[in-house]
Amino acid sequence: MNKLNKLNILILEDDTLTLSVIYSALDELAEERDIEFKTMQFSSYLHVEGVVNKLISDTFDLVLLDRDCIDGKSFHIIDFKKFGVDKMISISSNPEWNENALREGVAHVVQKDFRNMNAFKITLKEAVNEVIKI
Repeated sequence: MNKLNKLNILILEDDTLTLSVIYSALDELAEERDIEFKTMQFSSYLHVEGVVNKLISDTFDLVLLDRDCIDGKSFHIIDFKKFGVDKMISISSNPEWNENALREGVAHVVQKDFRNMNAFKITLKEAVNEVIKI
């Protein structure tokens, strides 16, 4: 099958359970919407600092943005304006970090709840659909 819609997604997340849910949601959306997702995933703020922020602004169609990373620092060092806050979805389990993303201009928040990852998956799919608008 030749996918007509190809979208680049940056995933800034370090938790493997969350990543499995994200990839499952994207897989379902790809099938439902005839989309091909090309993903780039990083688990450290060092990657954002050394790689992501050096990329051109239109590299990603969507950014899934957690806040805390495995190195004890924040993914929020991403250049919000450069990559477009309208293309970002904050996915922290901590409401305060999602509020911080909203203050940066991020319009979409999906509260991660480790007690109910199925609800997270459903809400994430809805938010991705809203952002990509295909």
